[in-house]
This record gives sequence, structure tokens and C-alpha cells, in this order.
Amino acid sequence: MTDKHGTVAAITEYARSSLWVLPAVSITLAVVLGVVLSNVDVSEDRFFSQWLFPGGPEGARGILEAIAASVITVTSLVFSLTVVTLQLASSQFSPRLLRTFLRRPGNQIVMSVFLSTFVYALVVLRTIREEGGEPFVPALAVSVGFLLVLASVAALVYFIHHITSEIRADTLMQRAESDTLATIDAVHPRPLDAGATPPTPPEIPPHALPIPATTSGIVQAVTADSLAEAAQTSGTVVVSAVRVGDRVVSDGVLAWAWGAGEAQPEDLTRAVNAAFTIGHERTLQQDVSYGVRQLVDMATKALSTGLNDPTTAIDATGHLSSVLSVLARRHIADIACHDDEGRLLAYVHRLTYTDYLALACGPIRRYGSTDPDVMLALVHLLRETGAAAVLPGQVTAVRHELGLVLEAAEHNVAQEADVERVRAACRQTEAMLDGVRLRSTQPQPGAGT
Repeated sequence: MTDKHGTVAAITEYARSSLWVLPAVSITLAVVLGVVLSNVDVSEDRFFSQWLFPGGPEGARGILEAIAASVITVTSLVFSLTVVTLQLASSQFSPRLLRTFLRRPGNQIVMSVFLSTFVYALVVLRTIREEGGEPFVPALAVSVGFLLVLASVAALVYFIHHITSEIRADTLMQRAESDTLATIDAVHPRPLDAGATPPTPPEIPPHALPIPATTSGIVQAVTADSLAEAAQTSGTVVVSAVRVGDRVVSDGVLAWAWGAGEAQPEDLTRAVNAAFTIGHERTLQQDVSYGVRQLVDMATKALSTGLNDPTTAIDATGHLSSVLSVLARRHIADIACHDDEGRLLAYVHRLTYTDYLALACGPIRRYGSTDPDVMLALVHLLRETGAAAVLPGQVTAVRHELGLVLEAAEHNVAQEADVERVRAACRQTEAMLDGVRLRSTQPQPGAGT
């Protein structure tokens, strides 16, 4: 159960990543269009009547049957190629990229054009009569069928181009980056203000009431305003115990609440659960770390012994640099909601810049520590995001990851000459970090680290 805003966002995300929603809508429209056009009689004095189908019932029936048979065959081919592409993307890159592929509107549009053409041909076919009365041929409807066939041919050509470009590693990485940046713009739209004071996490008192989750799954989104409303209604303070992207189990602790409210625990539990969107898989609705994870997965998958493709890992690291550089300049602090009198109502924990940095660098460092080029790519990532740093805490996090990269290279890179390349790159990055002009002189853990 979610609030109205959360429900709309969840439905929108589901519709974008489903192959059946848009085709189902297009099939419905095709049925309506076929019924309406089959009942339209165009007189011969109309200026466009000469362009309409001139044949009789037998010819119209043969054409529509040919359209239906050929289009459903092509649809089967398109579906097969889509499944093969999904399998390839899952096995060679990452299973978490499947949702990114499904969210592309081109796949849904192509399926919609083919299926709607097939259904339209069947609907119009049943209206043709030549026995038991005056023969009837819906000339306008048959002519529109010709146009839908042309649209299907264009969709097929587009699909062949689309599917060959979508399975390229560079395209998948660019899609993952752009989707992640779009999520960042939606979730963290505010630029980071180094002078702002970040919220301080409240201390959970011993008598706090645990709010259980009513279902198991992944936290896809949290609506802080709904939590604040639940807290104000119940006269309590509500603090989330999980963050977006975490897995929760039924009856596990979803949040903590305390105060002098008179609301029943069942009502408070229902209201708090309504503020959380919980599903069976992670999405990019509010989960920026999921986008980071997709790029990290591509890098670590490429570093596996089965693929042994360090170039893809290096390219994925470059895309991560873009994401982390944007995050370094955004306000990603926890969310604290207060009432008009300044009393804390709700507090929502979120990932910090340090968390994102560790998520991006850690797996690549561990799986690519024997390859000096991968280590150099990580150093370059840290140099880029370090140059975008705004707060001292961010620079500290970058220095920490830089030290881990150097340590991993010194322990695992085989040849000393390669190790020295990594050392030289680390020294250059350290010098760059020393020259970063920060906008604040005091660490602010909640806002930037």
C-alpha cells in the first residue's frame, strides 16, 4: 500500500518497464479503429475516394488474410530476437540491465505496431460480406490496413537497426549512465550548498516502537511527506530503519516511532507502510545506487575469467566517473521533516557520497586488482570525482579510496613497472586533491560524505 503520489510513480515505472502495457493499449485502439472505419461509407464523389481500395469482397479478404498472416509471423520473429537479446545482455553484461533494456520505448512501440496491425486486419476481415445480401467491402478500412502494413515495414527496419545497436556494450553503458543521471536529477535536484547544515540523525530511544513491514521485498521508494503526515497524525516521531534499495522482510523493522501519540499501533503501521513502495526488484524510481550497480556489474562481469574483457571494464569505469562527479555536486543528505513549530516529525536515511564512492570503486578494485590498466582507470575516476568535490569530507573519501587502489595494485600487480605507473598516477591525483579549492573548511558528513 502506498500513498497517491507513490502509487502513480510506481505504476508509471511498471508501465515503462513492461512489454505488454503499450501493446495492450495499441490493440484496444486497433479494435476500436477497425470497428469504426468498417462502418464508414465513403461516397465516390469524395476527392480521396480514388485512392481507396477498389476491389471486391474476395480481393479484400485475400489482402487482409495476407496482412494478418505475414504480420504475425514477423511478430514471432521480433519476439524471438528480443528474447535472444535479453539473454545475451543478461549473460554477458548483467541481469540488472534487463530492466534498462525493457524500459526503452522503441521495443514496446515496435511490438505495438505489429500486434495492432494484426488485430486490425482480423477486425476488418470479419466485416466483409458477399453472400446472403449485397456485397460489402469497407474500402476505407482496407486502405488503412495498407497504411498499417507500411508502418509495420518501417517498424521492422527500425527494429533491426535498434536491436543491433542495443546489444553493444557502449550503448548499454550509455543507457545505464543516462538513466542514472535522470534519477539523480529527480531524487537530488538541489545543488550542494557547502554552507548548509546537514540534518543530524536522531537517537533512537530504548522505548521506541518498531514498525513492522507488512510485506517482503525491495524498498523502491520512500515518500518523506507521507511519513511526516503519519507522524503528525499519530503525535509521534517516525524514523526510517531502511534506505531505498534495501531488502526488507515481512514483520521486519521498517521504521521506529516514539512519542506521546494516542494512535493505535495498527493505524500507525498501516500509515508508515503506505509511505514505502516495496516491490520484488530494484528500480530506478528513487534508487540511484541501482544505476551505479548496473555499471559496476558490467565492469566486474567483463573482468571475469570467462570474458576477460578489461576494455569494457575501463569504459564502464569512465561512465561511473560521470555519475560520481554529478553526485559530488548534489545535495544528497538525509531528509528531516519538521512541523510549523520546528518539532521533528520524520527522518529518512539515505546513502551518502562515501557510500556511492565505495559502491563504485570497491568491486572493480577487488576483481581488477591484477590489471594495471583497470587500476589506472580507477585512479582516473577518483581524479575526476575529486576535482568535482565541494566538501572536505568528499576529498577525504576520495583519498581513502585512492589509498585502497594503490594498496591493491602493490599487492596484486605482477610487474614492478606496472605498479610504478599506478603509483605515479596516484601521486598526480594526490597533488590535484591538494589543490582542490573547497567551499567549506569544516567536514559536513551528512551533506557530502
